Amino acid sequence: MVLLFQRPGPKENPSLSAFARRNFGVTRPPSFKTDQAKTLAMKNNNLEKLIKKDDYQVFVLCCPANLPFVFAVHPWIVCNEKGCVSRWEVLFRSNKDKTWGHLHLNHFSSFSGIEILPFFERWVWGSKLLKVVEGDAAKMMIDFVKLSRDNYPHKNYSLTKKNSNTYVQWVLNNFPEIKLKLPWNAFGRNGK
Repeated sequence: MVLLFQRPGPKENPSLSAFARRNFGVTRPPSFKTDQAKTLAMKNNNLEKLIKKDDYQVFVLCCPANLPFVFAVHPWIVCNEKGCVSRWEVLFRSNKDKTWGHLHLNHFSSFSGIEILPFFERWVWGSKLLKVVEGDAAKMMIDFVKLSRDNYPHKNYSLTKKNSNTYVQWVLNNFPEIKLKLPWNAFGRNGK
């Protein structure tokens, strides 16, 4: 089950939370403290416990896409370089640095999902872990991902052709020994 988490804000919107619980079967904690908001998704999913501060790791995660496309998934890659954690993904919004296109580094916290409604960062999806890669294979993947700013061939975004799914599948295709294909509802994973 995917969990919904609320980021802190001035007022709570009870209609949105009731709507989310009723229509998506998601839950949210009853209250938040400001300093806990960013890490709550990680703690609830216990993903932060998987980080090894003395090893190289790559996590492939996904969550439902933004409304109205919740039938699709949004994947991303989290790289752990001996405790230095970074999140890599393609988003529909352009990066402020135009040379990056739609590729983003640490736009969201590492293990939380994307916003349920675009540009409303108060409500985010929980995440689902698809794969963990460790050791030398992870180090090679991290080096490859770090070079994707210059090497990723699809800088322009398309809802159905070249999107977040295309990026993650492009990384995975360069490491067939990982043996991971994105789910069937990762539309655009085969974008050329």
